[in-house]
Amino acid sequence: MTIPFITTRNDSINPVVAAKWSVTPDIAFRGSYATGYTPPYLSALVADPARPSPLAPNIPNFLQTTVRDPLRGNERIGENILNLGIIYGLNGATGGNPNVDPQESESWSFGTILTPRFLPGLTLRADWTQVTIRNAYFDPRRLLTGSTPEEQAAFEDYLAAFPERFTRAAPAAGDPFNVGRITFIDATQANLSYYRSEALDFTGDYQTQIGNGTLSLTGNATLLLDIKRQLTASSPMLDLDGVVSVVDIGGLGNSLRFRGTLTANYSTEKWGFGARARHFSGYYLFYRNTATGEYPVNANQGSNRIGGTTFFDLFGNFRLPTGTELRVGINNIFNTRPPTDVTRGSGYAPYGDPRLRSFFVSLTQRL
Repeated sequence: MTIPFITTRNDSINPVVAAKWSVTPDIAFRGSYATGYTPPYLSALVADPARPSPLAPNIPNFLQTTVRDPLRGNERIGENILNLGIIYGLNGATGGNPNVDPQESESWSFGTILTPRFLPGLTLRADWTQVTIRNAYFDPRRLLTGSTPEEQAAFEDYLAAFPERFTRAAPAAGDPFNVGRITFIDATQANLSYYRSEALDFTGDYQTQIGNGTLSLTGNATLLLDIKRQLTASSPMLDLDGVVSVVDIGGLGNSLRFRGTLTANYSTEKWGFGARARHFSGYYLFYRNTATGEYPVNANQGSNRIGGTTFFDLFGNFRLPTGTELRVGINNIFNTRPPTDVTRGSGYAPYGDPRLRSFFVSLTQRL
């Protein structure tokens, strides 16, 4: 057995510049700029071994395809396996690519911190962040089995941007097209995508002494302002904010527009009790159509959007002088059912637990 071995060398200098300005004891501003660098991971460098299919033993590395060739009148790409007109496939390469470039990014952040003297114990923070990723790692094989117009368009962008990755046969005599059929596809790791995200993050903390204990209020929330993806330089910029898709052709298609948590807790030296609210906004099932500006409707769902929901939890703890601590809690105390999402195997939105209300108990002994 031969184990693939790849050696690559790359380096990067990534500066970080940050500053904070305290205007008064009550208010301060902060900002930062940073660049990022992600070297290729192992699976992005080493190609997959050939895997022939029992249905097509003559094809060394079988790639199933559902997309069409725009240069040949939108005919199906690949061989018609068993002449059934159901499964099409052809030879190709998948997995890592030793020539893949490192992924680069840059980020900007500006925010403010409020600590009002008239309410001791309160701290409020708000931050705006923008992250841009260039040369993002991308696995092209996911483009070969598209079933929607958007996925077909993404494949055509890839074909137009990297024609050298497609091997074609010579046109047969009498062939009405200027190019032959595709016989091999290089679907190894590539640097294709451009991403940009922009968000507002809010956090707040408040603590005050009440009796023999401390009341703590903590909140955090993220509001997604914008998130976009461009597969290639010639392809359209896709709007991904508010989309949570099981068919994620861009890597960032799981982007709730808003999520937040609010927690209240009262604790003493011996015991504590608290409650938590978790809110998740609704989301669209697939990316906005760049031509119509509309979000496609899923026929089985009967809509293009899944509604949001809020869950409430309770928790508590009790401490003994021996160093033993007992923790108990109830998640989703109102037995709120997560929204139905027929595109998922579970049948529910990904942030909800279809088991509904759940209980937990833990016992910790410190020595």
